[in-house]
Amino acid sequence: MELPLGITLQPGEVCTQTVNSQLHLTLASLECRPSKVFERTTPVAFLVLKTTSCENVLCTLGRNQPFQQSLDLVFQDGEEVTFKVEGTGVVYITGYTPVPLQESFDNGAIPTGGRTAIASGELEYEGEDMSHDMEIAPVSSSAENVQRSSKRGRLEQTPEKDSRRRL
Repeated sequence: MELPLGITLQPGEVCTQTVNSQLHLTLASLECRPSKVFERTTPVAFLVLKTTSCENVLCTLGRNQPFQQSLDLVFQDGEEVTFKVEGTGVVYITGYTPVPLQESFDNGAIPTGGRTAIASGELEYEGEDMSHDMEIAPVSSSAENVQRSSKRGRLEQTPEKDSRRRL
């Protein structure tokens, strides 16, 4: 389960926060709605991240740039982070805080839909026996056994001798 998170930063605003549980930031968006932007030109914003060790421009949003940028930033408990926006635009940062499972499972097992993943890395299968023979058809990388069908422009594999292997 995850709890959503949102931060709104005005131009020139600095937001410093000490993370109290893991924080995952996923998107930075520039405010571009006509009812919110009072300038005739497209706003521009530089989202800057400052930590105890460095300062980095995470993204540039606006003129000749995308209005939103995917992020994949994870901050751990106790980290102090500072965000600031340079430029003329308002920036929204969104993400989530992962919430640990409250339930406890026997032997450290986590249900995974028909299987049980054990903390040791072994898998136990419930229900059907997974030890039966499986057939695998090899994938051909050559174009010689592929032809374009005149119907709907689909690619189809031409029949060839049965080259499936049994395990």
